[in-house]
Amino acid sequence: AAGERGGLGALECVDMANHFLGFNGWATELVAIKREGSAWSATVALVVRSFGVRVEGAAANVTSDESDQSDAMNAAMKRAIADARVQEVERAREMGLKGIVMCSDPDSVGLPDLGADAWKPFWDACNQLGMVVNFHIGASETSFNMFGRAAWESMGMRQRLGLGSAALFVENSRVTSNMIYSGIFDRCPNLRVVSVESGIGWIPFVLESIDYEWEETGSQLEVNLQKKPSEYFRDHFWGCFWFEKAAPRHLIDVIGEDNVLFETDFPHPTCLYPKVQEYIEEVSADWTDSRKRKIFQDNAAALASQATRRTCVQQAMAAPMPHAAKMVITTPGAPRSGRKG
Repeated sequence: AAGERGGLGALECVDMANHFLGFNGWATELVAIKREGSAWSATVALVVRSFGVRVEGAAANVTSDESDQSDAMNAAMKRAIADARVQEVERAREMGLKGIVMCSDPDSVGLPDLGADAWKPFWDACNQLGMVVNFHIGASETSFNMFGRAAWESMGMRQRLGLGSAALFVENSRVTSNMIYSGIFDRCPNLRVVSVESGIGWIPFVLESIDYEWEETGSQLEVNLQKKPSEYFRDHFWGCFWFEKAAPRHLIDVIGEDNVLFETDFPHPTCLYPKVQEYIEEVSADWTDSRKRKIFQDNAAALASQATRRTCVQQAMAAPMPHAAKMVITTPGAPRSGRKG
């Protein structure tokens, strides 16, 4: 919550936000910032309910030079999440969950980027606990801005939606390439990462590009990787596809059949429904039975350690949740209100 000039104060906004979130049984992290001209006027309310902690001490009204304000915000946020990020990974694993969804650009809200030392405990926890890290497209201020910048302003709304959606897919190459160049995987050899809803056709080009530029720019002089950048992909990354035809037919050998997952993207407007089976038959017509089984089933099962979604949900519901958070489960044909537990 960000108070307007002459409006609510910082802690009043925090209290209102907590009341609203608690009333609805939501678990969330809320950071709201307001900028005015060359200075910042901000209320930072960091309500880390899903971490089981409440950090009102991070709330403050700040009006100062931009550099001073940024330092203050960074310090407050770093202190607030230093332990909570690892605790949340551990809590998710104890609940029986096999992975987490992660923001690709925490630096877009004033936190360190994912290659900084501040994130080492987080990566180490995911590596040691076998938690798969999922990066969904548009999952940060930086990547979602790609949606707004993709189309010319002269384009219509539907054109902007189409161009923005297409641009979001390729945006996930940023976090993939940065993770490889950072050397994270040399320290975390068991870390597994999924690029969610981003397609797979861009993968061969990006891997070839980062190999070439690694040598041409002398990047290896700054970080001494144990192998070529592209070689990390086979051991640590998976990509998801659902509408592509060229990549599933011609690029699986380049990407690696063990590194590809299939999705339908239901219920998004661009999903395959209702012609899912027709699409599957078309793109996999020349695949071996072994390849079909891997891409349509076994690769995902291996990532989840053979655990089904139902098993994870049942374990999650049985585990204690902070602040009595509620989960709504609906089944086909059931009323929209579902069952609360």
